[in-house]
Parts: sequence; C-alpha cells; structure tokens
Amino acid sequence: MRRTTLEVCRGYLAAFLYTPLRVVSHFVPKKPDLWVFGGCRGEDYADNARHFFQWMALHHPGVRCVWVTHDADVLAKLQERGLDVASTFSWESTKIHMRASVAVTSHGSTRDLHRFVLGGGTTVVQVGRGTPLARTGRDLHAGPIHAGPVRRFASWCRGMLDHLLPSETDRFDLLTVASTHAIPNALSAYGTTRDRIAVTGLARTDLMVQRQLRVRLGPRRVLYMPGGLATSFTHSSFDALANLEPSVADKKLEACDAELFVPLGDGHVPSSDSLRRLSMCERVHLFECGDLHHHLDGFDVFATDGSNTFCDYLLLDRPIIFFRREELDAVADRERWLYYDWDWLCCGPLVRTWDDFFDAIASALETPEDHEADRTRTRRLFHDHVDAENCRRIHTAILEFRGDRASESAAE
Repeated sequence: MRRTTLEVCRGYLAAFLYTPLRVVSHFVPKKPDLWVFGGCRGEDYADNARHFFQWMALHHPGVRCVWVTHDADVLAKLQERGLDVASTFSWESTKIHMRASVAVTSHGSTRDLHRFVLGGGTTVVQVGRGTPLARTGRDLHAGPIHAGPVRRFASWCRGMLDHLLPSETDRFDLLTVASTHAIPNALSAYGTTRDRIAVTGLARTDLMVQRQLRVRLGPRRVLYMPGGLATSFTHSSFDALANLEPSVADKKLEACDAELFVPLGDGHVPSSDSLRRLSMCERVHLFECGDLHHHLDGFDVFATDGSNTFCDYLLLDRPIIFFRREELDAVADRERWLYYDWDWLCCGPLVRTWDDFFDAIASALETPEDHEADRTRTRRLFHDHVDAENCRRIHTAILEFRGDRASESAAE
C-alpha cells in the first residue's frame, strides 16, 4: 500500500529530528548475538520475517531475536506467548536497533523497523514478501507510462530529500529471493548489485513443504485468495464476492463435495450486501487469517486473481485456478503491469465467471493431474529449492555476507 503525502511528510520530519541519534548509532558497537525482526509494515506477526524469526529462536537460542511492532494488540499477544518483543519506537526498541548486528524485514525497512536509528554497522536483510508478479520498486517508474514534468520534478525533490534523510528510504544490504529467475527483476526493481542477492528460497514455505497435510475427514477444501494484483492496481479495498449467488454456489459445491474458503484482508472487504447473502451459504466461508502460509497445505485446490501466494502453492503440486475478472484487466493496462505475460503465467485453467469457476473446481478435484506439466514448468522457474531448508540457507547467506561464519563456529 502506498503512503499518503501526509505520512511521507511526517516521516521526513521524524527523520530530521532523529538525525543526531542516527549519527550516534553509526558509532555504537554492534552485538553479533542481537538480531531484530519486523514485518507486515509493523502491523502484524506474519510472512517470511516471522518464519525466519521462529526458526532462529529454535535453532540458534544463543542469538537474542527481538520482534518489533507498533500495533498494541500484536504486542500484547506476543508478550502473552512469551516472545521477545518490543514496541517499534519505544526507548527499549531504540537501544536494540542501535546495538543489533542484523535487522530482518519482509515489507521494507521504512515500515517494519525503527528506521530512524538503524546505523551503518547493522546488516539489513530483506527476506521479501514472495515472488513479485507486478512491477515494483524503481520499475514502477519505467515502461510504457511516462511521468510528466511535474511528477519528474517531484521525484527529483524526493530523491534529494532521500539523500539528506536516508531513513525515509527502504534500504537493505542483502536481499533473498526464491530463484535464479527472479534475480534480473530484483536487480532492476531495487537498483542493487548481484553480490547482494542470495538465492535461498522463501522462509515461509519451509513448514508447508515439511507438513503437506493430506488426510482429512469431510468435504474437500478450496481456497480462493483474492487481493494481490487487485489491490496493487487500485490501492483500495474491493469486494470479490459481489456477484456470487449463494444458491448456485451451494449447489455447485455440493455436487463436487467441496467447500470454498475466502480469507479477509489484503484489501478484500466484502460489502454489507455480500455479507448478508453469504450468511445464507452453507459451503462458502469467510475467515480471518493473519498468516495464511501456515494453512496452505490444508487445501486441495488454490484459486486466485493473481496473488503471488500461488507461487508458494506450486510447491505442493496441487491444482491452481486463475479467476480473472475483466475490470482487473482494464485497471492493470492503465496503471500497472506485470513482469510476466498473463497467459504464460497461468499454470491452470483461466476463468472469468462464477459458473466457469465452479466448473473448474469440479474438474480440478476430479482430475488433479491436469496442468501438471504447466505447474512443473512454472515451479522450476520460481523455485530453485523444493526442500524445507530455506531458513537454514538464509542464515548461512547472512553469516557469509557478514563474514561471521568463523566467529560463530568458534563460539559453538
């Protein structure tokens, strides 16, 4: 999500006020056994940073790992669970950021961490939000849409401010990606160099690949994950279930002994009318799930309008359905564009109506081997590693980048 002009201005003001402390932070000795983690813009405990945080706490208890968040509810819940957590802009968090040798972020250092005091001696590691499908970073300002003189002047002014107040700019020293295929896009989007990119795989897929739940009682489960490209294009909330007829949905799903689960979040906010209609559905369920990657292996079919979570689901080699509505095509052509051709990206049936959607579910459940070759082709492009060792590779990449491998071995 893009920040408002007011939020950006407030950020620059805070960066200016924190300048003396940030300068001091550069000279504060860093502790090799202190790492700080943040994710989801400081609003949740989820995604790749969370999974790597948990892996570090389990496998390297000698390293103090601290999660930071500015959400009071998340802070309270994590404290109740006994996790080492701090409020992002508290004095305790400030001291941690000034002393930490490594800072791990998934959604960017300007939102996940106390960016105003991160010193140059701290290695900032960007473990990402998954495989980018739509253009991001610097690539948003390149391509067929050219900025006018006013926008170019505004970008120049922003660039000058970013040089003077660097804490308002996302920065990282090391970026992890899932595949070699993703490296050119990363180089283009982030303006980094090849030696700062490590092909490790995504931390959040380790648990899913390790478990791969299969045996369950009751109807088969289908996950429809709206969002992703929809919110990237419009930067606003939307209702993916506006035209869904409850009676038709129940009838079609009952015929194939399936239930449809639709998560809330990522901009997906059903209208009051949709909620009223869905309350009459017996086989369509809305649910809130902060970190859906804990549950992907519990579904037999994955359906999406372009969420990059489908790239994670490829590791399970189960059917994927692409539900593409025409209004998204129109907005995509106007505002933003993909790194990949949409027809090439699809590794499953592409449908545009609810009737075709439910027919595709029935077909996928009956013959899950359909499109297997397409899924294999896409999986090989998006994943160099298909095991459950991504967190270990991320940890090794950080130590190699910092040159700490020898010192840690001696400590052990």
